[in-house]
Amino acid sequence: MQVPVVASAVTRCIPETTGEAEGEYVVFGSSSGWMVFYGAIALGMKSRGVELMQHLDKSANLLLEELKQEGKDSASKLDVVFERGDMLEADISKARILLLASQCWDGDLKELVRAKAEAELSDGAVVIDYSNTIFGQSKILRLAGEADGRVSWNVNQRFFVYERV
Repeated sequence: MQVPVVASAVTRCIPETTGEAEGEYVVFGSSSGWMVFYGAIALGMKSRGVELMQHLDKSANLLLEELKQEGKDSASKLDVVFERGDMLEADISKARILLLASQCWDGDLKELVRAKAEAELSDGAVVIDYSNTIFGQSKILRLAGEADGRVSWNVNQRFFVYERV
């Protein structure tokens, strides 16, 4: 999120910038939840993760409960939800930012996610992805920028930012 092109797109979508009361930060393939927590803590957004794998969803929910039980004021204010399920069935109509963990998705799934995002995201919503294979030919989600950034598995991971027009 510190890569300038990503940070700029995200900043345009957070509530303090838009003045909108609603708007979610959604992660498809949320794993153990770290990127979802980032949306809530760093961006101050209602954040939701959707994960198909039960053990990853369980880890994320256990961590959330542990934080809340510790009684930390900041943890009790987190607006975080972890859903175990199929991202193709998740509602993204209120998403202002959609982060995709698409590295291991097959072509058919990528096509279904593209169609879902085109149909459900509102104008101005931002999609962040690690590849350009999902929205490369989209007429509705246009490439807003791309850049390299450091992630835990790669010192030069390419990020692609798309905006719903």
